Amino acid sequence: MSVSATNVAAIAAEKLRQMVAASATFQTATGTSTRTAALTRVHARNVLGTPNRPVAIVSMGDSLHFRLIGGGAQNYLRPSGSLFLFLAIDTPPEHFQDQVSAEWHAWNFLSGVLEDVADLSAADDTSSPFTPAESHLSITDIEVVNWGGTREEDWESLGRFYHAAVRVQWGDGE
Repeated sequence: MSVSATNVAAIAAEKLRQMVAASATFQTATGTSTRTAALTRVHARNVLGTPNRPVAIVSMGDSLHFRLIGGGAQNYLRPSGSLFLFLAIDTPPEHFQDQVSAEWHAWNFLSGVLEDVADLSAADDTSSPFTPAESHLSITDIEVVNWGGTREEDWESLGRFYHAAVRVQWGDGE
C-alpha cells in the first residue's frame, strides 16, 4: 500500500521531487522528455540497491519550523524547514583520462539542475499533483554542503561518478 504526501513536510519533499523532475537539465541527463518520465529517477529517501545514474534523492532535512505570523485580528503559525537533495551523475568514458573535463561535466549537471529548481521556486505549477493545483515549493536558500567523486580504488566496484549533497531551505525565510 502506498502512502501519499499529506502534511507540510511531506508535501514540501514531494514538491521538490516534482521540481527536480521538471528540470530540463535533469531530463536531458536522464534521457527523458517529461516530468512524469524523469520522476522515476527522483527518489524519496533511501533507494534499495544501486539506482541508475543520473539520480536524485530527496529526504527530510534537519529542520522544521512553525513561526508565528501576526497581523490584525489573526495570528497563525507558518511552516518552513529544510530538505536534503542528493544528486549523482556518471563520468562519461570520454572524460576518464581528463579529470578537469569530468568535473566540468558533473558541475554542469549539478548547477543546471539547481538553476532550474531555483527558477521554478514559487512559480505557478498548473500540473501540480496536489489538489487544487498549487505553486512550486517556495525555496529560500540552496546550498551545496558536500561534493565529490568516487575514489579511484572504488571505480571498479562502484563506477566513476560525482555526487553532491544539497541543503534546500523552504518556507517564508523569516
